[in-house]
Amino acid sequence: MFLQFWILFMIVGLTLSMWIFYWAVKRGQFEEQERAKYLPFSNPPMNIKNHGVDNKKIKFVWSIELIALMVVVFLSLATIIRMLFVVFHNL
Repeated sequence: MFLQFWILFMIVGLTLSMWIFYWAVKRGQFEEQERAKYLPFSNPPMNIKNHGVDNKKIKFVWSIELIALMVVVFLSLATIIRMLFVVFHNL
């Protein structure tokens, strides 16, 4: 029983990681590799007094990526808790 859960856990993890990699390639995340080394120079220097943060209220945005990440984290934690329950329940 324990082995089947881990195999399922690995298959789901591998499938999700391949889907995320495919999504990143399709969205162009790996284009312009040279751009990353110039990103630190693109913004103006940080204000030391307030650490570069405006005093305006920061707006929290629920995006589809954030919701998907929260679902993945919740399912991963639930799977790990279930695995631990199976292991320690049979002792």
